[in-house]
Amino acid sequence: MKNFIYPFACTLMVAGLSACSNTQDVITESSEDAVKIVYIEDGVINTSGARSGDNGGTATLAFRDENSLKAFADDLAGMTAEERNEKLQSMGITNLHLAAEQADKELEVIGEEANSEEEFRQMYNKYVEKYNGILITNYIDKSDLTLYVPDGDEVKSYIANEKGQYVVAGNIIEKQADAALPESIKATSEAVINAQTAAAAETNLNSYVYSPKKHKRVSFTASRAYNTIHFYMKAEKKMWYGWKSDGNRKYIIEPYLNNIKYNPPVYPVYVSTSAVNANMGTATGTVTGTIYTWTDMTLDLDSNGNEVTGPDGFPKRSRDKSKTVTVNLPLTI
Repeated sequence: MKNFIYPFACTLMVAGLSACSNTQDVITESSEDAVKIVYIEDGVINTSGARSGDNGGTATLAFRDENSLKAFADDLAGMTAEERNEKLQSMGITNLHLAAEQADKELEVIGEEANSEEEFRQMYNKYVEKYNGILITNYIDKSDLTLYVPDGDEVKSYIANEKGQYVVAGNIIEKQADAALPESIKATSEAVINAQTAAAAETNLNSYVYSPKKHKRVSFTASRAYNTIHFYMKAEKKMWYGWKSDGNRKYIIEPYLNNIKYNPPVYPVYVSTSAVNANMGTATGTVTGTIYTWTDMTLDLDSNGNEVTGPDGFPKRSRDKSKTVTVNLPLTI
């Protein structure tokens, strides 16, 4: 996933993890290296092998102990999603998020190759089975066909390899199969469900779901967890049936809110080239106001259809083309 132009802190959810013993003790407390690359094959850890996908096992991060894992996770926590993926790739690791990106490309191909809805359903069912136990379907919005990283907002989800594994003190750690959707996907999925009611569709209170053009769907949600305000925004495209994530989109969010200290602490215009999952700031009371949002499908363009930079240095945008959200987020206990 591509990173925000402006850095945000993402909410990190603690996921349930289980430890599996292995048959070869290769990571010891006396090791001088806090983090190593090992290879897991059939439940056995090897210190030498081939890159993921070749004979020799799956490249995996191995930590000397829990303190080493925590230090590495703390380092990742200060990075964007793209920076985290790039760091793992530079170490020879294909993590769950990169696996999800590959899976999304496969779904795109399935949509193009299928000649009928029936054929698409058959191919899609095989696709879901292929990633069973690694990625999960959207159990809230059944119309969403994208597969997601379990607890994908959690920083440790970036540490696990493409099979959901990493090693601590010689033990293989695996993400539990019943892990939940990322909070960002839960929020936008609930917005899709709520938008089916007439009242929600009319008011756009704290969220919306709409179609800027045929076979495209955009959803947005503003939520509050104690005093932290989060924005979620994503675009999807229509498949033979249902929807999948629509890559290579641009998102612009321009909030006018009361009782919030923005993150970063200047008046923000947020621009992202991937689905938005952002900690937007800290509430100092009941947060109210208006948020204007655009995607690249609703920006102002020049005569050649190219994006134009506005006087403020951000993509040029017109209020009459924005999708507007009314915000009212009181303190919740």
